[in-house]
Amino acid sequence: MKIARVILSKSTVVAIVASAALIAFNTLSYDIESEQLASFNEWYPKAASVLDDENAESASKSKIQVTITVDGGLSSSSWSFPSRSLADADDREKTSRVLQLLKEAKVFGIPQSKGKKDSQMKITVTDDQGSFSTTIDGSAVQDNIQLQNLLKLLEVYAATPQQPVNPAQL
Repeated sequence: MKIARVILSKSTVVAIVASAALIAFNTLSYDIESEQLASFNEWYPKAASVLDDENAESASKSKIQVTITVDGGLSSSSWSFPSRSLADADDREKTSRVLQLLKEAKVFGIPQSKGKKDSQMKITVTDDQGSFSTTIDGSAVQDNIQLQNLLKLLEVYAATPQQPVNPAQL
């Protein structure tokens, strides 16, 4: 009879509920800033300064490469930056803008996708000094306005011709 009273006492019930709530909170929340996000945030200013440099020769020495692949089940799209070379001012500008949106979206702090899903976004950023890679669920992309902006920007870049079109050649 005494054991039943101890188990059913208010303080025991409150302690059990508080412990369960603490365990649930810790398993459902993720780190505010993951190690990969911290590394990317440390690497980004150096890469941005290289891309913003007016000198094409110094930028062309950089090995910055960004690859984004969106797998939507039946369809798949992939983009790589720079498309030609960082010596090209347009390629530097596009690569810089994509990296800026990746930083704003904090993509390397979003929990990684577990297993194969119907829709995913795979992002890889490489350089001589670092490599960052993540796979994000489509639902997380829908919840992140910066990633939606990135997808729209990628669509614009894909629809924009590489060379200016001369109307006389049409």
